[in-house]
Amino acid sequence: MNRRLFLGAAVAVFCLGVTGGTRADLLVFHDQDLFLGSTGAMESATSLLDYSTGYVGTHVNLGDVHIYNSHGMYVGPSWTTRLAGNDLAVNGYENLDITIDDPVYSFGFQFVEPEHDPNVNAAFVDSTFRVTVLDGTSTLDSFIYNAPNDQAWFVGLWSDTAFDTVQIREITGGNENEFFGRFYTGTVPVPEPSALLLIGVGLTGLFAYNRALRHSA
Repeated sequence: MNRRLFLGAAVAVFCLGVTGGTRADLLVFHDQDLFLGSTGAMESATSLLDYSTGYVGTHVNLGDVHIYNSHGMYVGPSWTTRLAGNDLAVNGYENLDITIDDPVYSFGFQFVEPEHDPNVNAAFVDSTFRVTVLDGTSTLDSFIYNAPNDQAWFVGLWSDTAFDTVQIREITGGNENEFFGRFYTGTVPVPEPSALLLIGVGLTGLFAYNRALRHSA
């Protein structure tokens, strides 16, 4: 098997938070069905689907999930056709501060970074984001993601420590188009065995890949 494909298959199964603090361990998911099935997370009590379209200001309240961005936000009926229903768009850098009324163990969101999407109305700049998980003002851990362009993407995380705040920061990019879809939270403190099994498969794949590299060197 091509080494790059093998590595991609392995790391696509799981990811651990590798930057930030050391108080919590994170599992990072990009498979929405696996995330929901493993963590028991559910969509926020109030959905973006419930919002009237147009400018919504700097705050969006989705039940117990509260989203703030200083640039102001818009809700639209499929700003991007790659997500079903309403999407959330920011008129500027996507630097979201998200607070949750009661501590949770899992959090996820849908995301699109369009490059050739027909609704793009700004020059494309490839963006990288840092997601930081906090308990109050204490940073638990963080990780970085760069979504594939023109695809419906999912970012989910489970923490072994409860948290009530998530920050999403655009660390490279600009005032261009990215869109957020539905948001999910969960209170299950331990992922289902299926997720842990896949993590083991991922670790085994990475171990085998590293051995193959050493033998071919």
